[in-house]
Amino acid sequence: MNKNILDSLSEMGIGKTTNSSIQHLVDREDNKETKPEGYNKPGRPLTLDDADRIAAVEMGLVRKININAKFDTNTIKKNVQRYGLKKYYSIEHYDEYIAVCSNILATIRSGQVPIQSYIIGAPNGFGKSNFANEAIMLMNKLNWNCVPFTSLTEIAELWVHTENRLLNAVNRLDYNIEAENDETVDLEASPGVIYKKKPKIILPRYSWSEYINADCLICYFTSFESRNIESRILHRLMIERGTKGLPTIVCISTSLNPYVKDAALKQHIWDEILLSSKVKRETPARLKHISCFKKIKDPFSKETRKEGDINNYDPSKDYELIEEERLEKEAANIKRE
Repeated sequence: MNKNILDSLSEMGIGKTTNSSIQHLVDREDNKETKPEGYNKPGRPLTLDDADRIAAVEMGLVRKININAKFDTNTIKKNVQRYGLKKYYSIEHYDEYIAVCSNILATIRSGQVPIQSYIIGAPNGFGKSNFANEAIMLMNKLNWNCVPFTSLTEIAELWVHTENRLLNAVNRLDYNIEAENDETVDLEASPGVIYKKKPKIILPRYSWSEYINADCLICYFTSFESRNIESRILHRLMIERGTKGLPTIVCISTSLNPYVKDAALKQHIWDEILLSSKVKRETPARLKHISCFKKIKDPFSKETRKEGDINNYDPSKDYELIEEERLEKEAANIKRE
């Protein structure tokens, strides 16, 4: 090609493209990515330093009280011993619970998003909150889209607020509903008028859109009494996030049986979001249930007598056991009705 033509094209910003120039552009874009110190280096897994933990607190992802959260198996073992759980209980599926939580954290440290969605059940004191907060701080360090460890009830409240706002927009209502219906009394301008406190709804710092688009959402069930709303909002989250291929991890401290034994919830919700044990492939659209739980030992067995004084053992005083039995009976009564 004529040199004058090439010079003219070059002045116009049009030049001859070669393989080497394309590779140079690709390399330049790769170098733009800011990767945390220690990330993707052989033999050096991603770790959290003080600056990472402080940043997570300032962004509202982790509360200050949880700034040093760490999923430590040694601490969990100490908690088990401290509460005497091994004396009168056997801990079922403990190794599986530890393995799943550790593998999820290892996957995030490697810079990969977990593929499988989980519902992880374990008693209080088994490190579920530490697991969630450590994972969130790691995700934040990797510059992922992440949100705080939040209950399904709070997420449901956020969804209701978002739905109302969208409906108001569709109906062409004024966006500033609060200002329009404001009944605040100016005490100085209206002497003698008594001000009455009204309920104030405190919404989470992050939006519904951020929850459904988080790279890996970690949330939790609160109590069996809230099973209806929390099961339904979890179903909504799984539809929204599963379609996008985004994993969801849900923690629960009680048995899942009362939830799945509820006839209405089972048919319309749990059959749609729980992963069947027959399915082996990983998918973010279904929840794989991991259950670590306490199983009461026979108080008259030789093993129990060796580990503790049988005369001081009274199962009726175990509140958690009584509560689980009560919830299961309540679920059975609801099913019969």
